Amino acid sequence: MARVTAFVTTIGRSTFKSCLEHLTAQTEEHVLQVLAGVTPFSAAMQRMADECQTEYYAQVDEDMLLYPHALADAVKMMDHTDATSCVMGIQPLWDEELQTNIYGLKTFRTDLVRRVPFEDHPDGDAHDRELWAAEGLTINKMSRSSKPVGRHGTHYTPRESFARWRRLFESHGRSQRMAWIEKWPVTLAARAMRGDRQALGALLGCLVGVHGEAPLGGPDARRVDYALEQLALAFDLSDVDATRR
Repeated sequence: MARVTAFVTTIGRSTFKSCLEHLTAQTEEHVLQVLAGVTPFSAAMQRMADECQTEYYAQVDEDMLLYPHALADAVKMMDHTDATSCVMGIQPLWDEELQTNIYGLKTFRTDLVRRVPFEDHPDGDAHDRELWAAEGLTINKMSRSSKPVGRHGTHYTPRESFARWRRLFESHGRSQRMAWIEKWPVTLAARAMRGDRQALGALLGCLVGVHGEAPLGGPDARRVDYALEQLALAFDLSDVDATRR
C-alpha cells in the first residue's frame, strides 16, 4: 500500500512529460496526482494537503526530474524524523542552469501540515515556515552537499528562464534573503554574449525582476519596467506573465 503521494504542479512547461516519465520509474509505490493550472501557488499547496490520502506527500514541480530512488529516500528520511513535530523534509536536487545543488524536493507529513492552512503571501515558503514554527512544527533539511535525488531545470526555454529569474529577483527584492543571486546577471550576460538564448531570457528576467516589483516607486521605476518589458517582447519572450506563479 502506498505511503506517499507525488503531486505534480504544471502550467504547461516543456519538462512536464519528462517529469511524469521519471515518476513512473520510481521504486517506491506511490500515488500520482497532477494539479494543472492551479493558482496562486498557495492554492495548489492547500489542495495537496486537503486531498492527500497517504501518510506523506511530495510536492513535485514539473521541472524536477527525479531519480528512481527519490521517493523511497523521501519516505525513509521522513520515517527518521519526529512524527509529532516534523512537518516537512527537504532533499537537494542538481540544478543544471546553476550547476550546483539546490533545495529541492519537499516531502510533507500530511496530518501535521493540515494544522496550518497555506496563505497567499509574498514570502511564500518563508512565511509558511514562520507559521509552522509558531505551532511548534519543525522541518528537516538534508545537507545541500548530500547526494541529489534528481535534476532541476534541465530543458528551460528562453521564456521559461525569463520567468524563473524574474521571479527570483522579485522575491529577493522583497525579502533580501537570496544574496547568492546577485552575482548571476554577469554570468548570464557572458553566456548570452556567446549566443545562448536561454541565458538571454534569464538575463532579461533578472533585469525585469529587479525593476518590476522591487520597492523602487515613482514614475521613473515604472518607465524602466515598461522599457524592459518591451525589450523582453522584442526578443520573442512574449506572454511571460503566463509562466509566473
